[in-house]
This record gives sequence, C-alpha cells and structure tokens, in this order.
Amino acid sequence: MNPVCLDLGCGRRPQPGFFGVDRFPFPEVSVVADLNRQPLPFVDNCADCIYACHSLEHIDDLLPVIGEIWRIGKPRARVVVVAPYGYQGLNLANPYHKQFFNEHSPRFWTTSDETGVAAVEYHHPPHGSSWGLGNSDHSDIRFDLRCRRMEFLYFDEYRSLNPDKLRYLRRKHSDVCDQILYELEVFKTTPGIDAACDVGISYPDWLTARRGPLPMTWNNLLRIVWRTLRTKLHP
Repeated sequence: MNPVCLDLGCGRRPQPGFFGVDRFPFPEVSVVADLNRQPLPFVDNCADCIYACHSLEHIDDLLPVIGEIWRIGKPRARVVVVAPYGYQGLNLANPYHKQFFNEHSPRFWTTSDETGVAAVEYHHPPHGSSWGLGNSDHSDIRFDLRCRRMEFLYFDEYRSLNPDKLRYLRRKHSDVCDQILYELEVFKTTPGIDAACDVGISYPDWLTARRGPLPMTWNNLLRIVWRTLRTKLHP
C-alpha cells in the first residue's frame, strides 16, 4: 500500500507524491480545507507523512492545528514544518503572519523530554531546562509531537560562520536566521508500531539552496569580506 502523504497549505505547488491541501481551490489542490477550521476532513491515523511549509504561521490558533496534525498522523508518522524564524524583520512586519516560530516552539507540542535536538540549541537559563513544556500552562494537551531534528537556515552573509557564532548571533540579533525547519514524529501509545515512517521529502529548490554553509563563489566571498569590514567599522 502506498503511503498517504499530505501537504498542508500547499498553494499551487504541492510536494510531488503528496495530496495537496489548501483553502483555495487551485487546480493542483487535492483537498480543499481551511486549516483554521477543525476538524480537518481526514480520519484518525490516516497519514504517513505530513508536510507544512510556510503555512502554519498564518494560523489563528496554532495548538488546535498541531492537535489535528497529531490526530490524523499514524503512530510514528513523519511531520515536517518549515516556517519563518521569529526574529526576522519581514516576518515581524507581516500582518498575515499570526504565529511565531523559534527553537522553543516544538517544546510546547509535547510533554516528553525525549528529543533529538541538542540542549545547547534551546538551553535558556534560568527558564525551562527540560525539553517538553506542553503542560507548562497547567494544560492537559492531548497530543504528542516529538522533535527529532531542527535546522536553522541563515541569511547568506552569515552562513560561513561556525555554529557557535551563528547560535550566539541568532539569539541576540534580528535578521540573522531566516527560516527554521522541524522534523517531528507523531507519538501515540499504540502497540505493534516499531519503526518510524521513512517517506522521503524533496524540498523545494529555494529551500535546498539555503541549507548548509554558503558555497564559495566570488560573489559570496565578497559578501563575507564586506561583512567582516562592516563588523570592524561598526562593532
């Protein structure tokens, strides 16, 4: 049986092999549904993989949608979320962006301390030393999305820096990190499920080009030199 894969808020370009879900009835959309209106038109435990790229920041109330993603995902389904990093100028100014995402966001989607994210990425003393903060508001959340990996996509002028410097800058300054990517897993106490879903995702070209260190072309080398000079002139 072929895996069931959903692209939530796909617009005109759903992921290849995915059922596109969007509130606008574009020809490329398989299921017309508004993420702000729950429940979504899918049965429980139906999806092997769920992808949401630049859609969840438009949601009015995020946690109910996270709950729906958990509900329709099979046990150990793969969930990938891509969103603007919170401290990014255009994101902060955008009146259509209603949700804020950073390294702490998926901590509120689980009560478990199990995560694949290194503590150095989210350590925020003296607050919240444990990972899972889903019940920090004395709420009884009914879902459990566990973050297996987190990736930061930086603006080009910073991509050549080492990880420690990047981490420091993104926490202290705006317009350092541009996007954030979460790879998550649906966790349900269902017996007999031993392996996580391994459905592959072909990321869009624009996203792939932003990942990892900046390629050493002449233009990029000039950017690095300019950034270094600017830092020395205006520390």
